Amino acid sequence: MTSQTPLGHFLGALLLIGTSLFAQLALADHPALLSEEERAWIVENPIVVVGVRTNVAPLEYVENGQLKGLSAEYLKAVSRLTGLKFKTKEISDASTYQSKWLADGVVDMVALAARNIQPTSGASDSLFTAPYYVSATIIVTRARAPIMMDLGELDGRTVAVPRHSPYEAKFREVLPGAKFVSGDGAEGTLEMVATGRADAAIALDGFLSPVLSSRYNGLLQISGVISSVFAELSMSVSKNRPMLYSIIQKALQQITAEESYRMNEAWLEQARFGEPSLEVLVRHYGPQGLMLTGVFLLLGGLAYAWRREHLRAVRGEAEKAMFLAVMSHEIRSPMNAVLASVELLQRTPLDDVQQRLLGLACQGGESLLRLLNDVLDVSKLEAGKFVLEYEPADIVALVREVLDSLRKQAEEMGVELVFAVPDPIGFLMLDTSRTAQILQNLVSHAIGSTPRGSVTVKVTISPAEDSASGGVLRIEVSDTGSGIDGQGYFQSFLSNAPWRRSMRGRLGGAGLGLLLCRELISRMNGDIMVCSVPGAGTTVALSLPVRHVTENNGAAAQSEIPVRRPEVGHPVILLVEDTPANQFLIQAQLERLGCRFRMAANGEEAMQAFEQETYDLILLDCNLPDTDGYRLAQQFRVDEAKLGARRCAIIAISAITGSAHALRCLNAGMDGVLSKPIGLAKLQSTIESFCGVLLTESTDASNTRGCSAQAMDSGVALRLVQDDLRLLDAALAEADFARAKHHAHRVLGASMSLGLSALTGLAKGLEDLLEAGQDMDAEDVYQVLKDAKLELERLIAADKGFH
Repeated sequence: MTSQTPLGHFLGALLLIGTSLFAQLALADHPALLSEEERAWIVENPIVVVGVRTNVAPLEYVENGQLKGLSAEYLKAVSRLTGLKFKTKEISDASTYQSKWLADGVVDMVALAARNIQPTSGASDSLFTAPYYVSATIIVTRARAPIMMDLGELDGRTVAVPRHSPYEAKFREVLPGAKFVSGDGAEGTLEMVATGRADAAIALDGFLSPVLSSRYNGLLQISGVISSVFAELSMSVSKNRPMLYSIIQKALQQITAEESYRMNEAWLEQARFGEPSLEVLVRHYGPQGLMLTGVFLLLGGLAYAWRREHLRAVRGEAEKAMFLAVMSHEIRSPMNAVLASVELLQRTPLDDVQQRLLGLACQGGESLLRLLNDVLDVSKLEAGKFVLEYEPADIVALVREVLDSLRKQAEEMGVELVFAVPDPIGFLMLDTSRTAQILQNLVSHAIGSTPRGSVTVKVTISPAEDSASGGVLRIEVSDTGSGIDGQGYFQSFLSNAPWRRSMRGRLGGAGLGLLLCRELISRMNGDIMVCSVPGAGTTVALSLPVRHVTENNGAAAQSEIPVRRPEVGHPVILLVEDTPANQFLIQAQLERLGCRFRMAANGEEAMQAFEQETYDLILLDCNLPDTDGYRLAQQFRVDEAKLGARRCAIIAISAITGSAHALRCLNAGMDGVLSKPIGLAKLQSTIESFCGVLLTESTDASNTRGCSAQAMDSGVALRLVQDDLRLLDAALAEADFARAKHHAHRVLGASMSLGLSALTGLAKGLEDLLEAGQDMDAEDVYQVLKDAKLELERLIAADKGFH
């Protein structure tokens, strides 16, 4: 062993010296506590062997080699006061062995001894200190059992007591009629009661209560007290160690009430013995468990039923959305063919009757497409998938475009369309497509409800009270129809049943478009009001909160049409566009409007043209072969600043949409955005607003190539698009993804300008797939490219059939 080696002797001596120094320091803190002889004894005997019992937890037990329990707390206090160090030695549970070990000198003292209950043999071998803890005997039963008013109630009952308890003889004296069984420790004794193997447990309060409160709280309860049996717990010292006895006795007498309370709290905090066994829980909480299980099963059943109905509703919504999407696609495809055919047919020589019939067919087809859009939008609103996309928009151009699209319908009804804009407005942040959709529905219904007369659209803007850059856009649609009987003002559009019935009688429908208007306006945080005077007509007033993008300083005030406008002018425009089909189309529109223009197909040509001449307006495509429109616009602004030249208005023209694109254009120094396809009315309004001129359409056929995709040579345009598809295919073969994406965007822009919806969708799909670059799905790309080629071949073949 280590102690028999020279190193062991050295370490033992070193430990003894350290312990002696510790004892001297502790005694220095309490010089009046001990006598000179007692202090000298401690220095000579710094380590005391303490006998501890291992099966009386929580009063005393060993855990991970350390003594714990109530006795351990008091030993710590004695050590702190005297400097003594205690070395523990585990002894048998039988109390007789404690006295024997003290008599034989195996241990110097015992930390936990019952002073008032000791066996006769060997009792004189021990010296007992004053008790540091007095504990009564308690009776523990199950929580639902009645309290014990009389000990006679335990006669004939099974009573559990701790094994080797020194109090068992006392218990048998006071309970002669009870049947006793033994349990292992406090846990084993209480477990017998909890599981029904015993009716009650009897032991010291300090022995059972910590385990009872931590593990069996709510299951077992203290039902009574046996006052005649109590324990005075003290420390016992061998009678051969009188000096040690005196030291321990004096140290215990120095412990204050506050220190004793803290030691008891620390002891109870350590006495955590976990949760009761499953058997105990089932036995005690069985009925409640069954009831709780029933409640959970009922709730689970209800949750399952709700979940099933919810999934059924979601599935129904998904199926409805799928049905509407499929219906939209299946109807749009033949409708597109019908409308394209009618438009091509209108270009052939026709008499007046044929032209009128074709016009009616075209008008009906467009109405059907609008109805499809309304149905899909209502479905999106109901599904919560509707998203507004704000972008800078010229509200004047937008209204004009809507009125131009409905002018033929108005002429056939004998209705005059009047547009009034008392003051300049400029560009506003709007969802252009939704705003146009609202206007389209309101004006269309106003035309339908006015057999003869006029429909006036008035647009004004007023500053918002809480925002310097914001305002309230007010659009009034007034007709001179018969008016509406009943209430004059309606805060909620279409919420008044009599008015709805009146409208249904006049319009022949339920007004799905008007219902959509109400929902769209609500999403835009706007208001709508209806005012009607019987016999005098109806006015629908729409108010929308808006934000200004840029002030239009060059535009003159506009008023009712026809009005006196600025003098007719011929602004000089720089058109920067690389797609041949779009070049052809926009040039034709500019020629029809009487504008002078210069064409540039890329950024380099645009810079040369900008440096050589002064322009009133620049129409700038954002996707060019050698640069992008954003950088080019910034360069234009830099050159203007260097030369001190007048600021030229720059308008972006692109197939790209969305608020991010619009804001990027504005940040690059542009003044507005025109999304393709660009209608003649929209282009005219934009030029007039930014150039401050009045444009008139040219009626000289020799000087005009047309103003729309139908007015130009469609065969030439389609062949130009076909060239771009071939170049796209070649770029893919060379793995030049940037060039492939460029040509895909050219195809997208051209197809949008030509009004080819199917080809537009395929081109947009190609552009999206090519965004991934090398990570793209090549199989999908080539499949979409193949579909685009087939669609283009079909269009070319259809065009040839009309020539």
